[in-house]
Amino acid sequence: MANLARNFTDAIVFIYDTDNNLITKTVITAHNRGEMYIEVAKGLENIKPKTRLQLMIIHSGGASELNGSLKSIRQGIFEISIY
Repeated sequence: MANLARNFTDAIVFIYDTDNNLITKTVITAHNRGEMYIEVAKGLENIKPKTRLQLMIIHSGGASELNGSLKSIRQGIFEISIY
């Protein structure tokens, strides 16, 4: 289980679809632990909101696997709800 108390900002994230196909490798630009979402600035341009995603986050404490869904797209920033 991922340690969600950790701050994932600036961590590398690999984003996969539910069939384990790699969608993109990018960097987390923001992490809101209270509302349980991360933001990335690129790589999800062709993904529809509410699409389920699998995340592999590489951070200073190791790696965390999370599930999520694309929450919204605002001004070129993609918000992903994590759980």
